[in-house]
Amino acid sequence: MVGKKRVLAATLLGGIAASLGSGSASAQYGRPLMTADASKLGFIGLYVVGEPGARMSLAERVGDRTQPLSSVVLDGRGEGMVPRAARWRCDRAARRFVAVGLYAGRPAAATYGTRTPSCRARLSVGLPRRVAPGASVGLALRDRWRIGGLRLRLCLTRPGGDRRCRALRIQRDRARVTTRFRANRKGRWRIELSAPGLSVSRQLSVGGRPAGGSPHTTRPSILVTGDSLMQGIDSFLADRFATRARVRGDIRLGAGVSKPGLDWVKLAREQARRRRPDATVVFLGANEGFPLPSASGQTVPCCGAEWVAAYVGRVRSMMGAYTRGGKGKVLWIAGPAPRGESRRFRQFVINGAFQAAARGLPGVRILRLDRVFTPGGRFRSVIPYRGGRVRVREADGIHLSLAGAKIAAAKVAAALKAFRVVR
Repeated sequence: MVGKKRVLAATLLGGIAASLGSGSASAQYGRPLMTADASKLGFIGLYVVGEPGARMSLAERVGDRTQPLSSVVLDGRGEGMVPRAARWRCDRAARRFVAVGLYAGRPAAATYGTRTPSCRARLSVGLPRRVAPGASVGLALRDRWRIGGLRLRLCLTRPGGDRRCRALRIQRDRARVTTRFRANRKGRWRIELSAPGLSVSRQLSVGGRPAGGSPHTTRPSILVTGDSLMQGIDSFLADRFATRARVRGDIRLGAGVSKPGLDWVKLAREQARRRRPDATVVFLGANEGFPLPSASGQTVPCCGAEWVAAYVGRVRSMMGAYTRGGKGKVLWIAGPAPRGESRRFRQFVINGAFQAAARGLPGVRILRLDRVFTPGGRFRSVIPYRGGRVRVREADGIHLSLAGAKIAAAKVAAALKAFRVVR
C-alpha cells in the first residue's frame, strides 16, 4: 500500500519526483511543492513533497482566514498524501490549499488552487409530473456527489400563491433522502429546493395536464478529458455552458499517451462508444516522454524521429476514435511551455506531434494555448491579459493556476463556438 501511495503521489505532482531523478523533489526545486486532485467524486486529495520526515500541516484558505484540515508526515522520499483532505462544496467552487512544514530546518509553505464542479447538477429530484387531488406525493432527492451534508430549504407554492417552507437535510455521507406532502389543492404546484450555491425547482400538476415539457434535451454533449492539466478548465466550461451543452469530464491524473499503465487509445475508443460526444476536448502532456515501441519493433527513447512517429500514431488513433466516423468533433489543446529547459523541449516536441497527428483529419482542430500563455516558447508565470497582469501558473511550473484555467476555458469556449458545437 505504501508503494502505491508513493507512485500516486509522484504522478499527481506531474511526475516531478520521477523526472528529476533520485532524491526529494523539493530538494531539487528548493522548496516544498503540493498539488490537488479534484477528480474523485465529492472529494479533494492533497499531495505534498518536502523534506523527508517533516510533518506538513494542511489547511484551506478561505478569504483572509485559514481553516486547518489535517496533517501528513512525509516519507523517506519526502512525499505524502491525504486522499480525502477536503470535500466538494456548493458555496464555493474555487479552492486554495496550503501545506506548512519545514524545509532545510526552516518554516516553509506550498500552495495550490483547484476548482470543483458547481452544484447545478448535484441534486437528482424524483417527483411525479401529475397526481390526483388529495394524493400523498413522494419527493426523493439523490445527491449525485454521494457525500451528503446538505441542509436544504424546501418550499411548496400551492395554486393561489400560498407558499410554505421547511428544512430538509441529507445527512453527511448519505446520498438520499425522501419526504412526502399532501397535494390537497387542484392546479399547478411549484416545488423549490435551495441551499448556498444550489437552487432547483420543479412543477407538479394536481388534477390537470402534466407540468413542464419533455424531460429529454437536445443540447450537444461535450466530453472534456485529459490529465491533471485539464483540472479547473472542466468545471469552468460546465458553468459556462450550463444551459447550452452537457459537459462531462473524464480526467485521468498521472496518465500519458506514452506512459505505461493506461492505454489512452483504448480509453478513447471506450469513451467515444460509451459517451457518444458531439465534441471532445483533450488536454494532456504533463506525463509524457516515456520510451515507445517504434515501427521496427524496437523500443526507442524520447524524443527522436522514431519516437515522434510512434507518438503521432497513437494520438492520431485517439483523434480518429473521438470523431466517431464523422459524427463528433475534436478540439485538441497544445499545452503551454512548462518551467525547465528539458520540459520545454519535450512540450515543444509533443505539440508538434499533436499538429502532425491532426493533419488531414476532418473535424479535428488544434487549440494553441501555448501561444496564449507562453508565446515564443518562453515560460511565464504572469501574462498580460485584458489590460492587467494575471498569474496563470502554479508554483510547480507545470499546471495552470485557477486564473489561468479560467482564461483557458474562455479560449476553449470560443473555439467550440467557432467549431459550431455550441452557439
